[in-house]
Amino acid sequence: MSCCRRRRRRTRSEGSCREYCDVTLEDFANSSGSFGHARLKKPMRNVLREVKSLTEATGSKTYDAAAEHSEENADMNQEVPVRPTRRRRKTPPERNTSTGVRYPVDLWFLISDYIEPECVGKFARLCKDSLHVVQTAQFWLSLYKRYYKPGTPLPEKLQPESMVQRYGLRARVIRALYYMHRPFTLRCASATLSKSTVLNRKVVRQWYQINLGSGYWTYYLKLQDINHTSKPISSNLVEVLDDIMINREEGCVTMMIECSQFVHLPLLMGMVLRDISVVLGTALLGSQAHLQFTYSVANTGPAVCVDVVYIVSLNFIHWWNPCYPHAKHPLPCITIADCK
Repeated sequence: MSCCRRRRRRTRSEGSCREYCDVTLEDFANSSGSFGHARLKKPMRNVLREVKSLTEATGSKTYDAAAEHSEENADMNQEVPVRPTRRRRKTPPERNTSTGVRYPVDLWFLISDYIEPECVGKFARLCKDSLHVVQTAQFWLSLYKRYYKPGTPLPEKLQPESMVQRYGLRARVIRALYYMHRPFTLRCASATLSKSTVLNRKVVRQWYQINLGSGYWTYYLKLQDINHTSKPISSNLVEVLDDIMINREEGCVTMMIECSQFVHLPLLMGMVLRDISVVLGTALLGSQAHLQFTYSVANTGPAVCVDVVYIVSLNFIHWWNPCYPHAKHPLPCITIADCK
């Protein structure tokens, strides 16, 4: 009896040890199944139960694999907001960073001596150095001397003595070329401005004069482009006097109306020309022009219609044309300052 009891006690003690000691490394590291889908082995359940009892007794927090796994499954069951995918911006193609060959500035000055007046714009767009050459007084003086011939009928401000001044040298040389360069003179004689080139311009000056020889009255309206922005004038007087690129008449067109009799024109200063039409007058009184103006640049508000009769000729003249009135305007003359 005693021997049997001893054997039974040994088997029970061995079984109790196996309940806690048969947990191998493969049960955790190399396990093929997951806790949520497969049933745990008995030794593992016993170990977890023992750990749980110890944590409740000590009150310390320990790692619970099954609880954590259940929490992960619960989080996976919750709906996760999906963020919209962003489009990837296309990366710009790689630019060629090679600078090429840069020639000395003296070479561009030598080439500029053979540039025709018609090709000055193309020459200036070649590179930065060629643009720098065009913006120098040496370039414009050499261009003037190349085409100037003694005895050429030029205004006083376009004579060689006046070219010593640097202020506005570029504009004066361009005006002189329309007297000396034959392609420019032919272009000026045959140039006709279209209707679209003179519309949407503001009247900045208005005057008239009478020709004592023919008895005709000539009315002038100086129109300036609305979109033209003038270069800001520096406060330094020396920089202003050395500025060869300045031109006060840039973007201006003068409308010259010649009438056989006196015509009363209203004050049109500050108005914008919107439409113009010329028709043949009645009773052999010459042509008749209908001019439509507005007070605002945005083409809003009422329009002002002006009818000019007894018209002999109607011309639009750019600032480089020899017929453009660059001289001091004869009296009576009305300016914007007089209207304020």
